[in-house]
Amino acid sequence: MRKADLEKLFQENPFRSLSDAIYEVLLKDIIEFHLLPGTKINETQLAECLDVSRTPLRKALDQLEREGHVVKIYNKGTFVSELSVSDYFDIIDFRYMIEPMAAGFASQCITEKELKQLLVYTQNIEHVYSQRDNSALLEAEDNFHKYIVLCSKNKYLIDAYERIETKIKKYRMYIVADRYLHEHLIGIHRLIYNAIALKDREVAEAAARRHIILLKAPLEGDIEESAKKTILAKINTIKHLNDI
Repeated sequence: MRKADLEKLFQENPFRSLSDAIYEVLLKDIIEFHLLPGTKINETQLAECLDVSRTPLRKALDQLEREGHVVKIYNKGTFVSELSVSDYFDIIDFRYMIEPMAAGFASQCITEKELKQLLVYTQNIEHVYSQRDNSALLEAEDNFHKYIVLCSKNKYLIDAYERIETKIKKYRMYIVADRYLHEHLIGIHRLIYNAIALKDREVAEAAARRHIILLKAPLEGDIEESAKKTILAKINTIKHLNDI
């Protein structure tokens, strides 16, 4: 957690509120597991680190609590929310409904300009999967999938996706930690792009469904306790990768 992260956000948009900027810095650290699930947040220490007062910091924490990223426990403090196996599966099931539909719509109404941008996002995914930069990988995944939703031109799909976008990002780090899946994920992103480029709605939807199935497969069939152990093991892997 660095003051420089806060300053960078204000350079990008000097009109944002301080609490919004603090929220974005904290959310990024939670999503990328720099703040691990279960970690207690020391408000005094954090305020000093970011060189901010407690008031905007508390507003940011209130927003994170509303979205389920932190939990406040009376007389104990504020903690980063634990990962939930059931929540993970709910997110995957949501994506299974939304993203294939969005890919299908996009295949029918994407413009040539948008298709060129989607190709850039596809090529970037293929590049970053060969690197060890978790932040770049998360950003590449976010750009690709959200752009397809935007290209669907369906305002209700877009609204539904944006409502839980931060939750999707939170579990995306857990997903990309599975390095044995990387080769499959590279291929499936290219397949989705090709289907959209060819305006093949059926294949675009099928490829998007296949992508979501790949994300669910590692935990499928496990009982909940086994799944929790798998998640904890992957968090430890992420900690190691962040330290490299």
